[in-house]
Amino acid sequence: MTRSVRLTLPLVATLAVTTLFLQGCWNPLSRQPAEPPAPIQPKVTGLPAEVPDYVLNSDASVVNRTEDDRMLRVEMTTINGITSPIAYYRKTLVEKGWRLEGDNAGDRGGTITAVKDGKEMRVAFSIDDGQTKIVITLQK
Repeated sequence: MTRSVRLTLPLVATLAVTTLFLQGCWNPLSRQPAEPPAPIQPKVTGLPAEVPDYVLNSDASVVNRTEDDRMLRVEMTTINGITSPIAYYRKTLVEKGWRLEGDNAGDRGGTITAVKDGKEMRVAFSIDDGQTKIVITLQK
């Protein structure tokens, strides 16, 4: 074996082990492949695609969801404060083709009302125990 081959093999092996370790695919202490990380679970609100979904674009979480033949109601909470979700809904409702019919939302809460294709949606905002509460009511 030539000298260059003798030097190259240990270098290649070292690089391969280092790469596997850095990628998290091999744990040298256990001598076994590491488990891949669990997939991130998508946030699900059950809102139709036409309705802006603050949960998908923030740290908000769904507290309650109810639906019947005439109405869908989703309650969310967020620690983002009240102005962030209000600004989000003012902007994205229009972007998604909703026509704003009413807007009295402000620093202490309120409601934005919008209509689209014969459907009415109300997005109500309030502050409760330091968290912002968002309630979407969609009339079918």
